[in-house]
Amino acid sequence: MANSREEGIAALTELGFTRLEAEVYAVLVEESPATGYRVAQALGKAAANVYKAVETLSQKGAVLVDDGESRMLRAVPPAELLARVQRDFEKTRASATRALEKLRGAEGDERVYALTSRDQVMDRAEVMLRRARQLAAIDAFPEPLEDLRDLLVATAKRGVTVLVQVYAPADIEGAEVVHSPNGARLRKAWPAQWLNVVCDAREHLLSLSRSERGDVVQAVWSGSAYLSVIYSSGLVAEMKNAALLGAIANGASPARLAEVIEKWARTTTAGSALTGVVALQKRLRGDKG
Repeated sequence: MANSREEGIAALTELGFTRLEAEVYAVLVEESPATGYRVAQALGKAAANVYKAVETLSQKGAVLVDDGESRMLRAVPPAELLARVQRDFEKTRASATRALEKLRGAEGDERVYALTSRDQVMDRAEVMLRRARQLAAIDAFPEPLEDLRDLLVATAKRGVTVLVQVYAPADIEGAEVVHSPNGARLRKAWPAQWLNVVCDAREHLLSLSRSERGDVVQAVWSGSAYLSVIYSSGLVAEMKNAALLGAIANGASPARLAEVIEKWARTTTAGSALTGVVALQKRLRGDKG
């Protein structure tokens, strides 16, 4: 029981409760109804401090206080409390989102930033895909690809062109999936998982992590327009080549090969209107707008 109580206290402190508030709530979950004095005795804390914690918990909707002279206390059921915490968080998050979206970010940051954990890599990839508006090109080994599958589908449904180069059989609804002709050989040769993403030729992410431990070997992100344009062009060209090799290996007719070439030619031409390309051209011309 003591371990369960301590786990609950630790969880509440992670949600923003003070240590004493969490301790008081945990005691009341187990012993409600109880007086503040009884809670103070159970915790070995000063009654005055416990009463202050009870007042705060009441304001947070975690504790109910009897209106009678006894001032009996009852903990709100954990499920009810956590539901309220979640609602409050979502309201705060929405408010923060509206406020922060009004801030104008600095333009023209050409730096390359290192990412040091897999969580950082996946979070950055998700953010990039959510703000992609025209083209998202992804080059991914099976593990990170599976983690991003649902988001890739959602990105395609928003009207973004999603191109994915894979190294094992995969099907992603709404995306143009290209199988690397060397997929099996590369998976065998590399005891690692790579995930490379470029969106709108405006920002890119390159990452390599060890399969067995998931720790990052090297990962970088950059909003450099020039580097992103170059990487976008190179990755799309690599995918085009893989698509053609795949079609040839499958015995495609000359007419079918012409269709593949035409489809990828349209993708390449559309690349000239990507956000990153336009921004770089304006910068080179010295345009202010």
